[in-house]
Amino acid sequence: MGRLFQPHLLQAPEDGLQYARSDGAWEIVEGGTGGGGGIEEAPIDGQQYARSDAAWEVVVGGSGGGSADWADITGKPSTFPPTLPIAQSGVTNLTTDLAAIYPGLGPYITSIATNKATLVNADDFIVSNSEASDANARFTWLNMKANIKTYADTLYAAITHSHTTAQVTGLDAAQTAQDTAIAGKEPALPAGGTTSTFLRGDKTWATPAGGGGSTAWADITGKPATFPPDVHTHAYADITGKPTLGTAAARNIHVGTSAPGSPATNDIWIDTT
Repeated sequence: MGRLFQPHLLQAPEDGLQYARSDGAWEIVEGGTGGGGGIEEAPIDGQQYARSDAAWEVVVGGSGGGSADWADITGKPSTFPPTLPIAQSGVTNLTTDLAAIYPGLGPYITSIATNKATLVNADDFIVSNSEASDANARFTWLNMKANIKTYADTLYAAITHSHTTAQVTGLDAAQTAQDTAIAGKEPALPAGGTTSTFLRGDKTWATPAGGGGSTAWADITGKPATFPPDVHTHAYADITGKPTLGTAAARNIHVGTSAPGSPATNDIWIDTT
């Protein structure tokens, strides 16, 4: 048995005996007397050495960090499962290999990031086109919605039918609430009222002219401020209170803003301007 050497520890005594240590002190190897002084020192390179024959060997697992043969490692696991999920950057040649399998997929692989919760019309997908030898093709969300609608319309065609008000959720309750809200807001229809009676803007009932009653002057809107007469004629006999003119009686009276054309003798013109 040789002696164990650790460069950072004190050298074993050089007294002709053989020493070894496993803790903090050198101990004499039993039966190791004699001849110890002729053993070559272990290399001083930061590793731990031991020997059982003529050569020093690195101690496996020594504090100096020396290498060890895989077969010499005990307690190692039989498998080494990866830690999931694996980032895209952690997969060797992912983009290159997928682009070789799906040529059209290349531009999309590099943009893989996070899931998108809400799609918009311009978002697209890569599909295998079975009508073109499974070549890659783009398919937008707008296209997908249109195709789904076309297909669904054939399954769920509109059927003509009817419902009672009770079958329409909330309809009866809404009508009752509306009736309650307007109750008492309009004056009661007067006794003896007819279909021609109407509610005025001032919330009073009235009957329009021609509907069985008269209309108050105040209820007529848009009436003119003045009523100038149109040009017209009257027979002399239609005028009351006319003066006595003797034997030369007037023939016609013209009323208007302009003089009559071709008047006859004794005609009268009443200028209304």
